[in-house]
Amino acid sequence: MPIQRFDPQNLGSTLGWVPAIKTGDTIYIAGTGGYKPDGTIDPDFAEQASQVFKNLESALALANASLNHIVRLTVYVTRKEDMDTYRAVRAKYLKNPNYPVSSMVAVTNLAFPELRLTVEAFAYTG
Repeated sequence: MPIQRFDPQNLGSTLGWVPAIKTGDTIYIAGTGGYKPDGTIDPDFAEQASQVFKNLESALALANASLNHIVRLTVYVTRKEDMDTYRAVRAKYLKNPNYPVSSMVAVTNLAFPELRLTVEAFAYTG
């Protein structure tokens, strides 16, 4: 089965990784932060969360998929008090009955200090 690699904003290839891989009907998306296309990160948590879903949409579109194909999310936040805001933003992008299974974890730090969340995703197109 061939492996296709996708780097929608050239975010990972310069650092030695790729943001998304599709093999067969499954798409694996690495931890996706709230990076804007110009590489900046808005300090507002809701804006970061919204940008995460826009970035997920971009990666999935390259693999001929959409947010409706997501079957699993793993969410890492650096502040527990941001969890409700994340859920509210997620509700704008993911609608019932297409909810994925999901886990949310509060962590001390992420790769960059300005990042307040990162989201990993699996999608299935079969």
